Amino acid sequence: MDIRKATLKDLPGIRHLWREHVTILSQSDPRFTPLLATESTWEQQLIQRIEHVYISEKDGKIIGYIAGNVDETSSTIDEIALDAHTYHSGLGRSLVKTWQAAYPNLQLRVHVPRYHAVEQAFWRALGAKEVNTWETPAEKIWMIL
Repeated sequence: MDIRKATLKDLPGIRHLWREHVTILSQSDPRFTPLLATESTWEQQLIQRIEHVYISEKDGKIIGYIAGNVDETSSTIDEIALDAHTYHSGLGRSLVKTWQAAYPNLQLRVHVPRYHAVEQAFWRALGAKEVNTWETPAEKIWMIL
């Protein structure tokens, strides 16, 4: 398993994982259903921040990715998705560690689906705490790690 910065060539594999992840989220929270219709908008945003996207590959196949934004004081992870068809022991943690190593001196904020207990449990296991801000949307929560 290799983790590296994503390139534009990786878009098809990332897109596949994104679709799968959004499908899973929409099953637990119907507010995510409209996101399935915004694939082109999502892809344009991903391309604009490709320097803040990391992927994990195994045998030439993308099996996970993490994406977000960075400014002068903080880094924000708003997407993490793993191939849901196979168990990848420690892959999520490895992606987060890669992100933290890339931005070691910045506070880490995480945008987590409000009604997805598995993802919330993952972040809490890493030590993240929920915070409320004026910009917290109904379908997501903010966590600080």
